[in-house]
Parts: sequence; C-alpha cells; structure tokens
Amino acid sequence: MNKKIVHCTYLEQKISSISNHCRDEMMTAIDEKMPWDVYLHISEERIKKTTKIALFSDRLRYYFQVFRFSRKYEIVMLRYIPADPFFALLVLFAGQKIHTVHHTKEKTEILNKFRFSLKSIIKFLTEIIFGPLCRTFARGFLVKTNEIGTFQVIHSMGKSKSDLIIYSNAGQKKHRIEDRRSDFPTFLFIGSNLSQPWQGLDILLQLFNDLQLDYRFHVIGEASFELEEEMRENPQITYHGVLSEKQIIGVASYCDIGLSVFALFRNNMSEACSLKVRQYLNLGLPVYLAHKDVFPGTFNYCKYGNGEAYDIIKYCLRAKKWSREDVIKESQKYISRKQIMQRTIMQLRRNLEQDVSFNRI
Repeated sequence: MNKKIVHCTYLEQKISSISNHCRDEMMTAIDEKMPWDVYLHISEERIKKTTKIALFSDRLRYYFQVFRFSRKYEIVMLRYIPADPFFALLVLFAGQKIHTVHHTKEKTEILNKFRFSLKSIIKFLTEIIFGPLCRTFARGFLVKTNEIGTFQVIHSMGKSKSDLIIYSNAGQKKHRIEDRRSDFPTFLFIGSNLSQPWQGLDILLQLFNDLQLDYRFHVIGEASFELEEEMRENPQITYHGVLSEKQIIGVASYCDIGLSVFALFRNNMSEACSLKVRQYLNLGLPVYLAHKDVFPGTFNYCKYGNGEAYDIIKYCLRAKKWSREDVIKESQKYISRKQIMQRTIMQLRRNLEQDVSFNRI
C-alpha cells in the first residue's frame, strides 16, 4: 500500500480559485517532499459536449477513480458533493479510507444556490436522506471551521468532535507589490462570483453609497448586470471585472485594506475561512472581517468589526501606517500552506494510529 495521502476534488466546470488551490497544494507537496498527492477532475475538460448524460457519466468515472485510490492510498481526502446518492455509495464501500472535506453547511448552500424551486426541494430531500449516510460511513471529516465541523457531527450517526480536523485555507504565493497608496481611504473587494448572496456586495455598496466623504473602492470579479450598473453609478467605486493575477496585484498596490464577505449570515453561518482573506494578506493588505476566522483578536492585521462604514474607515486609516512587508511576514503563521499541510498530515496520521490501537484492544 502507498502510505500517502491523496486529496480529490471534482468540478463540473473550472473554478479558478479551486484550481489554483489544487495547483499550489501539489507544488507545496513536491517542493517540501510531503506524502501528499492531488487529483483534480474537471468534467468540461474531459467531455466533448456538456450534456446532462455526459456530465453524469463523467462523474461516475471520477467516483471509480476515487475508489481505485482507496485501494492504493492510505488516506483519501474527498471534497464532499452534496445531494448525490452515488457519492454516498462510494463512501459506503470505501469509507474506511475516506475523510470527507467540507467547506460549508451543505443543506443551507443548496437552498441558497437554487432558491425555492422544485430542484432545490429534490436536492434538499436527497441530502437529508443520503448526507447522514455519507458522514456516518466516512472515516472522519476535514472542515474549514469549527462551526462547519459541528454541523457535520450533528448530521451524522456515531461521530464526535474527535473525528474532526480543521483544515483551514492557506494563502497563495507571496507577492512583492508596489506601495501606491494615496491619502484617500482605499478598499479592495475580490470575489469569483460577486452575485452570490453570501458575498454581501449589495450591503457594501449601500454602506459606501451612504458615506459622506472621499474614498476609493475597487471591486474585482464577475458581477451581474444589475450589480455592475449599481457600481457604475458611484464615481468613487471602480469595477474592474475579472482580472489576471498580475492585474490584481496592480490594483492592490493602490489599496489600504481588503474586505471580507459581508453576508455570511445568508448561509446560516458566522465563521468562514475564505481564500480571499488569505489572498489579501499575501498581497500585504490588512483585512476587515465581518465574520469569525482563525485569526486571534490580538492579530493587528485582521480586524473583526461590526460592519459599519465608519468602523471600516477607522481601521483603514490605522492600516495606512503599516508596511506591506510586515503584513505578509506576520500572517504566515496563520496562512502558510506548508505549515497547514504538515499539521494536517500529522493529525491524519495520529488519528489513523489511534484507530489501529483501538482495533487491537
């Protein structure tokens, strides 16, 4: 048996933030000689036509590959796919090797994604039936926050908090960026899909539209026509659309702080471990957070706030005094991919050894 870990992720179509995460994870494993492989399966890159039948067939091929991995690897980290009976079947047959990876509270995500429709009802009921089965037969859970972990334990049978491992998101590679900050308070908000309700961009736009002072607000990502029109109406807001990594670095050089998601409550959550926060910190930008994260309250470069405009301005003015280099350096203890992966390997191995010892008793 290969005494290695493999982290498996399935996507119907490419999502750059997830693809980049998988790439960086693999590169870190190679550079640091870690016993860790990465398998990213993107259906649209493997099939000629993205019909429902073709997508279904390709997802089954992915499940067969994961099953083969369960015979080859010591541990399989498997990103959870909600409301799928075939995913449950896979975990049922290979669960002793599988740790499911959870990024959210799945039932709430289904309702938010599909709104109230027949499709959402069917998916919701499917998740209610097969979700607990998956969680029960999986060896353990890797979760992004304690809140998500508690949700998984509650919706399983026979699992406890000892079956949880916090696998927080890491930052991408560190960047050396120019410091072009001006006297104006300047903010950055990045999102792959700005129209997702939990992003809370609508809340931020309302906050800044009511603000009676000079500021600059840069927004990056894909927005709906309505959101884009609303941003264009405010001359102090610059909407950039989707940008490359190099272009994002250029925009960030003008900014004082980054802003987290502002409507996590719409996902019935109060904790998150978002990639955008790590991206800001690796760009040398302190972050204003409207939700709980892994950073302690004593960490100056992340501010847990009440989400009010003048509280954001106050933190922004403080942040103007801080150097990009200090922000990047001091953040690494919380967002270093190398440290997070090494810690996860140790926890997975420790749990495995405890299971072996228990079975011998």
